[in-house]
Amino acid sequence: KKEGVNKNKRKKILVIISLIALALVAVSVTGLFMRQVFITTLIAFALCLTGWLLLATPKDADTRFLKKVFVWAAFWIVLGFILEPFGGGIKKDHSTLSYYFLTSGLSYCVLIFFSIVIDMMKKNRYFRLLVQNGQNPMIAYVGMANLVLPVLYLTRLFPWLKDLTAPYPWLGFLLAFAQTLLLAWIVSIFTKNKLFWRT
Repeated sequence: KKEGVNKNKRKKILVIISLIALALVAVSVTGLFMRQVFITTLIAFALCLTGWLLLATPKDADTRFLKKVFVWAAFWIVLGFILEPFGGGIKKDHSTLSYYFLTSGLSYCVLIFFSIVIDMMKKNRYFRLLVQNGQNPMIAYVGMANLVLPVLYLTRLFPWLKDLTAPYPWLGFLLAFAQTLLLAWIVSIFTKNKLFWRT
């Protein structure tokens, strides 16, 4: 009975930590894009503190791993927010210190989320397409500019679709999503057939 209670508690902690990791990404990106720096900083710090408290006493190898990764994520995120005012705020071009540190922390959050969902909770069937693209990142990286778009232009589909969707932002979003999905499907075919591009 006690083992069942511990298992349920562990599962709840994993779910909460995965949601905190996702929330840190969503809050940071949205809040800083809208330039709501103060409230975004407070929410991000609160989420970091909550995650740290939940993982303060790890009970197994998985939670020990998550604690190590979360501590690094929180460290880089906090440092990124502290340095946010320098260099005119967070920017990619020309990149600021805040950009480097904050994106490092957020990438740890993405790692935490996928480690929990795919490895610890065994929900990998929902993310198979992403996993296959992650196993073949170079094709995923160059595939849009060197395969998908040229084919769409040669068939004259893309100019027509672009004109059709230009006046409507949501249709433009759907077009971009469809292109990305097409690329992901093509990369998955390469991965399934063990055709990899390594650097």
